[in-house]
Amino acid sequence: MNQDNPENIFYVMLTMVSQQTMPVLLPFLQVDSPKFEEVYFLHTGEFKSQYTYVCDYLQEEAGYKPERLIWYEKRLHNADLEINTVIFDELIDELAAKAKKQGRVIKILCNLTPGTKPMAFGMRESSRERDYCYHIYVDSQNGNILDYCNFFGGDRQYIFNMKLSLRQYLEAHGLLEVSGRIPDHKMRRASLFIANHLEKNGRQLRVGEVSFFGAVRQTVDNIKEPLKKHYDALNRQNNTRNNNSSRLYPPDLVDLDDAVEEWLNSPPDDPKHVLGQELKAGLLIKVEIYPHYAWKLAEDLRKLGKIKGNRWIIEENRQINEGGRLVGLEIRFGSFLGLALLHGFWLEYYIYELLCEKYAICGQEEGVEGILSQSVRFKWDNFTYSPVNPENELDVLLLRSGKLSIFSCKSGGNLRTGENNQSIYHLDSIAGRIGLFLKKYVVVGQSEDSINDFKNRATSSKIEVIALDKLQEFIKQL
Repeated sequence: MNQDNPENIFYVMLTMVSQQTMPVLLPFLQVDSPKFEEVYFLHTGEFKSQYTYVCDYLQEEAGYKPERLIWYEKRLHNADLEINTVIFDELIDELAAKAKKQGRVIKILCNLTPGTKPMAFGMRESSRERDYCYHIYVDSQNGNILDYCNFFGGDRQYIFNMKLSLRQYLEAHGLLEVSGRIPDHKMRRASLFIANHLEKNGRQLRVGEVSFFGAVRQTVDNIKEPLKKHYDALNRQNNTRNNNSSRLYPPDLVDLDDAVEEWLNSPPDDPKHVLGQELKAGLLIKVEIYPHYAWKLAEDLRKLGKIKGNRWIIEENRQINEGGRLVGLEIRFGSFLGLALLHGFWLEYYIYELLCEKYAICGQEEGVEGILSQSVRFKWDNFTYSPVNPENELDVLLLRSGKLSIFSCKSGGNLRTGENNQSIYHLDSIAGRIGLFLKKYVVVGQSEDSINDFKNRATSSKIEVIALDKLQEFIKQL
């Protein structure tokens, strides 16, 4: 269709509003021209936020003016076909009369996808005998747009035309202030080594390696505690406890190296300098349980060398002997980044690497098959549970054909802990926004036979759990 609309046709879109925004938004993405002169959002009185998300996108990215995006005054009914048919009849008659008065031809595109079946059937019943009404349906199962009446002037079926960045996709569902990382190549290479090493151990990690990773987790906890105290004190001094916009947050472990270097350059009596010294000293850990098993892993990680810039995973690995017997290890991490890698980032990077290889995509730019990102942060809209809207993080995201796959990573530890139950709840919260367009996975850095209890709990929330020793095979078949 000509973008300038020389026939002076009155183009209108009618769509329901539902809990998931993508069925509402996708039809707009299939057509560059014409822009609809008026868009009517029909509803049951619920989901005003979802309407806002769609309108924000259409205004910011597609150039729609607010007055063209209309929250219709009459309410549909979830289950009453007759009420819904009457409402659609009245609206379509009103629009047809408006076009006739202006001496124009009208074309109405009816989006049958969102809402309940009685709502969609009401729309269909009101419009099916009118030759100026057309119908579109988003087939989320097969990734197609079905154009039943040739509104777009082409084939009856279209593959999703996803003109959305990952940020736009998430913001369209109320996940705001989105940012992500692109993993460094050397970090990804180190992650491949760790994953391959752990996979080779078969069903159970050797006890020394369990001790090694346990020491890593304890070290991270020890580092987080003084950081938290320091920033809590800063926020009290600045009286910002209830001021979300100016509240200060400590740097992430992966970003802590630069912060500590800056703090150590401050005067010796500055609290930041003292904190930097304390954190730097915390990079030395001891492994005293079955150290001979952990020695080879620590040595191999040391020999991997630099992972980013001049930063190392492990700088020094020293044996402690008593009476000619190995009784412990002292391991000095070369950076907080290296510590973060072993604390769990290796599993995120490993999944990222496998998906890059599978789909020939890397980073947040759209590739051959979609968009891929790692360590994606966001905040919920309309957050009311506390004065501060905390940042949330999703480990690895893959956006393909209008569907989002979330990979949540659990690199080890006790899968019965509340933290891991929280990850299930977190994915459930996002599923409530994205609905059928979401695939949820939890990848566990343990073998298949050690995750059964956790797997049963996750399965009840329709979350697929993948063990480390099954991950490569799973992604090949994805």
